[in-house]
Amino acid sequence: MDTFEEYTGDRAAARQMREGLTVLAGRYAGTPLGDQISDTLAGRTSMRELADDPEFATLALQGAREYLDAWRELSPEQRAEINRQAREIEAADD
Repeated sequence: MDTFEEYTGDRAAARQMREGLTVLAGRYAGTPLGDQISDTLAGRTSMRELADDPEFATLALQGAREYLDAWRELSPEQRAEINRQAREIEAADD
């Protein structure tokens, strides 16, 4: 089990986390945060170490708030469709 799967407890979530961190590593390239994210992706530091970083924690909290705001704006039908797609992805990873 890789560190991302260990951290998330789920293969699909680990893949999504890795993809999201890859985007953030590019967005913050050349900064200490970008370096730390790259180190985590390369396995030089753990996901837990990254999560403990105050700058990353602030970034993650901001992203979670934006996600929640966007989720609240969806109709019940849109939410149901997203949930259905997520179940399909999860089933494909089993």
